[in-house]
Amino acid sequence: MRIKPTLAFLVLYTSCCVNLHGVSASRRPKIIIDESQLDVNRSIVVGGERIFVPKHLPKLSRAEKYALLRKEGIDPFARKRRTVKKNRRSLLELNALSETPWKIQNTASKGVDLLPLKTPLLSADPHNCPEHFDAITEGHNHRTYIFAGEYVYQIWREDGLQQRAGYKISDLFLDGPRRVTAAMTNLKSGVTVLFDYRKVYRFRWSEKVKRFRPARNSPQNLNEKIKFVPRLAFQWKDGNIIISDGQRFVTYDPYWNVATFEGNITDYFPNIPRDAIGLAHNGRSTFLLLTWHNGLQIYDMKKFKIVQEYPISINDYVACLVEFNKFNSPLLKNVLPRFGSPAFKRV
Repeated sequence: MRIKPTLAFLVLYTSCCVNLHGVSASRRPKIIIDESQLDVNRSIVVGGERIFVPKHLPKLSRAEKYALLRKEGIDPFARKRRTVKKNRRSLLELNALSETPWKIQNTASKGVDLLPLKTPLLSADPHNCPEHFDAITEGHNHRTYIFAGEYVYQIWREDGLQQRAGYKISDLFLDGPRRVTAAMTNLKSGVTVLFDYRKVYRFRWSEKVKRFRPARNSPQNLNEKIKFVPRLAFQWKDGNIIISDGQRFVTYDPYWNVATFEGNITDYFPNIPRDAIGLAHNGRSTFLLLTWHNGLQIYDMKKFKIVQEYPISINDYVACLVEFNKFNSPLLKNVLPRFGSPAFKRV
């Protein structure tokens, strides 16, 4: 009997420090390849195995980045990233703070304007499962978010059990889009970026309200020099944020809304499926990709190819129903007794 792997198992599988063949990556001998020996597809056979050698992404220095921003008409010092300075407090100040714990828990941080939420977060009404997903990302809170139409499905583990919930996108992502075409999370800053065709939204997870709050200067229109609509977004192992339509790609800075480099995705990321819609998990040396045809694929970032693939059933992974008719639902049939029934009594 074949056991169907769960999403949590695949995430644990791809995040393990040991590679897929049981050999530690640190013990593997380094292979030096002469690029003049590569074929048309930039591949070479080493030890009976075909290895793909992609082109290297350029890395901009700070001076080059500032020059690019000025060329785009942006002052790099006008909207400089904030740096948090932690001043050391004296013992008297710490004692004074310990005597007023209410202030610590209820006083908002300086310069932060957080509007209180008057309504609790409610799950979406029962609805049919979508035929396919639009985008996926793993948030900074280690929860997976899958987008389909106007819904977003949250998957996480609690007390060793997999939990699932479904929401309207605008309920979980405050002031968010009605639908999402691509999504990714910056592993360094923790910012989740959503693309609604050519509109870019940036969010930060709020542990206090259990929702995503919009970041500064969000939303904004995608830079006009990017000529395609993003269908795939992910962060590469060198920190570059990649957005692509399946053929072309750019390295994108969502903070400044500029593209720093562009190219053909097959030259730099060979064998990434053209129907990939996002990352379910970003491991140390592997990606867990979700495809438009409802398949989970493990992409080896060292061999640059798909090493394993698993088909999934949508209703097994997200909170939706295989077939639901709100006008003839078994969940709503006998909620109230009908007039004339034995359970109905006239007062």
